[in-house]
Amino acid sequence: MFRDDSSRHELTACRVICVGVNPAFDLTMTLDGLDGDRVNRVTHEHCRAAGKAANVACALAHGGINAGLVGFYGEDNAEEWRRLFLARSEDKVPLHMITCPGAIRQNITLLAGGETVKINRCGCIVSEGDIIRLEDCLSSCAGGDTGTKTAVFTGSLSPGLTGERYVRLMTDAARRGLRIALDIDGLTREQLAEVSPWLYKPNAHELARLTGADADDDDGLVEQARLLAEDGVGVVLLTLGERGLAAVTAEGTYRILPRPVTAVNTVGAGDAALAAFVAAEAEGCSVEECARRAARSGEQAVTEQ
Repeated sequence: MFRDDSSRHELTACRVICVGVNPAFDLTMTLDGLDGDRVNRVTHEHCRAAGKAANVACALAHGGINAGLVGFYGEDNAEEWRRLFLARSEDKVPLHMITCPGAIRQNITLLAGGETVKINRCGCIVSEGDIIRLEDCLSSCAGGDTGTKTAVFTGSLSPGLTGERYVRLMTDAARRGLRIALDIDGLTREQLAEVSPWLYKPNAHELARLTGADADDDDGLVEQARLLAEDGVGVVLLTLGERGLAAVTAEGTYRILPRPVTAVNTVGAGDAALAAFVAAEAEGCSVEECARRAARSGEQAVTEQ
């Protein structure tokens, strides 16, 4: 069923709709180190309502962009996630989620002695009926008179939602007038071409898996991004971690080199970059300026615990 946390009217008024089909509780724990032969004590921990779509929606809203969040969550702990999300977003993000049997997953990050260990759990299983209800919600979101409206599809897929079905969800949204921004791993090159998104944001490893390029060869990755742009992707926003990023279009490449920062936690840096790019474009900035803002937001994100 739908949880009517926000009315359809509020979502229709949003300029950006973030689609999160597998939200999470992000649990970050700091330890002095990890030793397999003893009990490891946590010195600090923090939990927040997250998932990539939730991260992007909050960043957009805090940046002054009218953004909403739609998707699925598990009924076992939906109330706790909703409470944490509304607090995190300061009630600035209209929320319209479909409840499914099961529990929202935890994504666990261990910060131990300068190393980062990430453990992502599986989410709740969604049914075809749940997916159809999400399609109906996105159809409603496509209305309104806010001008160009973007749907940001980001994050991992819920169990029960295949890549093929997700592509159908995105192409249906595009047919209804939503411009597609995409940040998910696991699609084939053919599926990406079928969606033909306005914006595609892979990191180095994701683009390498998609194209067969070397994840450490920036020039090779940029060339593959250029080929994707020639195949119909509007902008490939390639995030390269400590090596910066590149925004690649059929017309040109904008390479943004990193500034020196001390990275504390890399979780969410790509989401911050994606949100900054979408926000800058909504303000009418050039691709180069959008890329510059994306790079700076990603840098800022890694300095925050």
